[in-house]
Amino acid sequence: MGGYIASKLVEKYPVEKLILFCPAAYTVDAWEVDFGNGFTEIIRRKDSYLKTDIGKCFERFFGKALLFIGSEDEVIPQEVLSTYQKHLNCEGKYNEVLIDNCPHTIHRWSENKEDVREFIKTSIKKMLAA
Repeated sequence: MGGYIASKLVEKYPVEKLILFCPAAYTVDAWEVDFGNGFTEIIRRKDSYLKTDIGKCFERFFGKALLFIGSEDEVIPQEVLSTYQKHLNCEGKYNEVLIDNCPHTIHRWSENKEDVREFIKTSIKKMLAA
């Protein structure tokens, strides 16, 4: 959920650099509901993510973006990734990092994989330094 919430913050605040890990997209209907009061039911509706406002979130974003994706992510549909790619790819300031053999839970999965953690850290340092 962090990627979508970060995207909503970008809509309201000036952000120069954005780093997302396997970000989801939710229907606009879910944003209006308190967490726990039907939120889960709304986001679990078939293809509900197609009614997302991600595009609106990034209308005024002209910063740099780094998106980490696990190659074995079975949670985030390709349509969601395509939506992020489309709306973040402004002026060549977008980079995507695909982590091989990695599921949706990048952080938990990489806990005991020093080489993967170093790869992630190096990617982030490069982006922040640019």
